[in-house]
Amino acid sequence: MHPSARGTDNASSGGSYHYFRVFDVNIPVNANTRLTWLAYPTNNLSRYVSVDLVMTDGSNLRDAGATDINGVSMHPGAGRGTVNTWQKQTCFIGNWLNGKTIDRIMIAYDHGADVGAFKTYIDDIVIKDTTQSFALAAFKTQSEEESLVQIFPQPANKTATVSISNWTGNERLELLNVDGKSLLRQQATSSRTELPVQAYPAGIYILRVERNGKFIVKKLIITR
Repeated sequence: MHPSARGTDNASSGGSYHYFRVFDVNIPVNANTRLTWLAYPTNNLSRYVSVDLVMTDGSNLRDAGATDINGVSMHPGAGRGTVNTWQKQTCFIGNWLNGKTIDRIMIAYDHGADVGAFKTYIDDIVIKDTTQSFALAAFKTQSEEESLVQIFPQPANKTATVSISNWTGNERLELLNVDGKSLLRQQATSSRTELPVQAYPAGIYILRVERNGKFIVKKLIITR
């Protein structure tokens, strides 16, 4: 399972939109900056879910005239992807946003007159240029060590198990919501540590594991 944007469109006339703030960031854009993510729309309405960026000057990606590598507008209302299929979306945002700074990463639904439920899984949002990459709201992540930590089941309901390869006993776990608020801190007491998550609402969370002075970041989905 993966993080998802979901909701219901009740606008039989005019149109409807929902913009979900996912991360507050401070990411400079240069001429070579690229945005990528994976999307899995579960029905036709879900094709109108996309990643949007809000800049520190108040401008945004959706209204910048930007297109993806297939020439499709980056406005969520353009629709993208194939139903029930994972597809990578790519936009060279530096062509339109060069010199600006990203303030917020959004996941947006925006569509004309229609009714029904939408649900799109989103994964691996990455903003990257030739010198650095930002993922998961620019949390410091050591990619070479990511495989050492696994968290399951996905989604979790009452407890989530954190599995740490080559456990040393010094690892510290921290659970955060998507706004970066710390919800839970505890020591990893063994190579498999149980996290109680029954008190938290359904949604997307971030598990941060401190290990040898570095941070490994994993996503956790909680369902109800």
